Amino acid sequence: MKQLKEMGIRQSMSRRGSCLDNAPMESFFGHMKDELDYKCYKTYVYLKIHMFFNSSVRK
Repeated sequence: MKQLKEMGIRQSMSRRGSCLDNAPMESFFGHMKDELDYKCYKTYVYLKIHMFFNSSVRK
């Protein structure tokens, strides 16, 4: 959490006992994991390239 504060990023916290608060983000990360198929990328640039071409093919 210290690193988040240093970078100026606010951590989102849902209400206790309310699983529906975080449902959109859980869905997003679940779909992202499915799409990336747990591949390893040498650099962040390779990941961005994969994400760009994957989304442009579906349009």
